[in-house]
Amino acid sequence: MEVLAAVVGGVLVAGLVAVGARLRRRRDAALAEAYSAPEPEEDNDRSTLLGQVLSGSVDLLAGTVSGALRTLVQVAGAREDDGVVTLLFCDIEGSTRLNVELGDDRWAEVLRVHEHVSSEVVAQHRGRIVKTAGDGFMAVFRDPAAAVRAAVGLQEALAANPRIGVPLPARIGVHCGEVVGRGGDFYGTEVVRAARIADRAKGTETLVSEAVVDHAGDIDGVAFQPAGRVRLKGLPGRQPLRRVVLQPGRSRPTGPRRS
Repeated sequence: MEVLAAVVGGVLVAGLVAVGARLRRRRDAALAEAYSAPEPEEDNDRSTLLGQVLSGSVDLLAGTVSGALRTLVQVAGAREDDGVVTLLFCDIEGSTRLNVELGDDRWAEVLRVHEHVSSEVVAQHRGRIVKTAGDGFMAVFRDPAAAVRAAVGLQEALAANPRIGVPLPARIGVHCGEVVGRGGDFYGTEVVRAARIADRAKGTETLVSEAVVDHAGDIDGVAFQPAGRVRLKGLPGRQPLRRVVLQPGRSRPTGPRRS
C-alpha cells in the first residue's frame, strides 16, 4: 500500500507540475504578444503608456482589477477623511518610435532626465508623483489649479528642454474627485477616469474634466476650451472635456499661488 500511495502521489505531483508549466507558458505568450504589439497611430484607441497594454499600462498605473475599476493611489501624509484629490496622468506620444530612433541606451538616458524634470515641475506646484511606468506617470495634487499649472509647466519643460535634448510631446489628463481613504491609500473610479482622459489627449495636449474647471477657478494665462463630449473606455455615457490653452498677453502660470 505504501508503494502504491507513493506512486499515486508521484503521479499527482507530476500532473500539477505539468499544469503549472502550461499555465506559465500561456502567461508568457500573452505578455510577449501584448508588449510586442505595434503602437497604433490612429486616435480611436490611442496607446503608448495609456492605452495599449491596458490594454496594459493604464491598468498598471490606475490599478484596474478584473474590470472592476478599483484603484489605489498612495499619498504621503494623507488622512483617512482626506478623500478629494486632483489626479494628473502624463505620458509621451510616439514613445516607441522615439525609442527606435534614439536607440535603447540614449532612450534610457532620456527617460531618466524626463523623470527628473517631471518630478521637479510637479514638486514646484506642490504635487507628488506617486506611480511611474515607462515614459508615463501619475501625480496627485490637493489643489486643482496647481495641477493645471503643473500641466502647463510639464508641456513646456518636456517640449523644449536642453537637459533632455529631444522634444517629448506629452499627453496629459487632469481630473479631480472624491475617492475612498483606507490607511493612507485611496480607492475609486476617479483615478481610472483621469487616466482615460489622458488617453484621449494628443501629443502636446492637456485635457481636463469639467470638475477641474469648476474647482480650479480663474487661472492667469490659461483658458479652458471646449473639447467635446467623448466616451471614456470602461465608463458609461459621454464625458465633457476641456482643452487647456494659453492666453496671449497674460502672465504665464509658471508657479504656485502664494497664500
